[in-house]
Amino acid sequence: MNGVNISMPKTYVFSIAIEEYAFLPKLPNAVNDSNGIIKTLFDKYKIDDVWQLENDNVASNTIKDSFSKIKAILKPEDSLLIIYNGHGTIKGKGETAYWQFHDSKERDENTWYKCSDFFDEMTELDVAHIALFVNSCFSGNLFHQDGFNASKYDEGKGKKTRALFTAGLRNEATIDKYDSNKNSPFASAFIEVLSNNKDQHELYLLNIVSYIYSQFNKNEYGSMPRYGTFKGRKPDCRLCSPLVPHLIVNELADTLMFITFECSSQI
Repeated sequence: MNGVNISMPKTYVFSIAIEEYAFLPKLPNAVNDSNGIIKTLFDKYKIDDVWQLENDNVASNTIKDSFSKIKAILKPEDSLLIIYNGHGTIKGKGETAYWQFHDSKERDENTWYKCSDFFDEMTELDVAHIALFVNSCFSGNLFHQDGFNASKYDEGKGKKTRALFTAGLRNEATIDKYDSNKNSPFASAFIEVLSNNKDQHELYLLNIVSYIYSQFNKNEYGSMPRYGTFKGRKPDCRLCSPLVPHLIVNELADTLMFITFECSSQI
């Protein structure tokens, strides 16, 4: 033994959820979705810490503050899962994507949050793997934002995975509730695949994607999820359980993507 301290990769979660709105329709399942996913992750997987913003605590400044805290703690070998549950909208000929928070107004874009600003925050994180799950209307439009193709994602040898998974395709609305389920279809399928995983060592990110996609494919949810990676990033991460508690590169990911994702041509 030479006494060298080897840092083990860690997995963190950053969750944003808004169900209470002052001027827009409420989303009764948004916080339930977030809490259900986080509880399942903590129950079955090795999650080191979580940052949660909910309802009127969600704002551009609190998001920036959260990213500052995340940046100060995460190491280059670590992984971050980001989850957004809330309203989304688009504006203009370029169909720019925005998120809408507690005090957002339907026709006042000055009260909205531009999603490319969130991408800018992500580029500042010097961590190996980031997966962003977005459960909102018009979430598929994120694939067409400037930040999604930013050259910054090509910079830095340590940035191995930058994945985006949305509850809908471009210009698609999504639903917060289906039948008597206490979660939205997107979150319900996410929780199911996390809960039903029998492998004691790992769960591939693209297995999560494939399962959620299959549930939408066989039910009438009115939207279809979409998966892709930021510029220069390969779809090569997996979400792992206690024995391998982080997102890591895996060569099988490209094969899984080819087999399971029929809408890959839209990416």
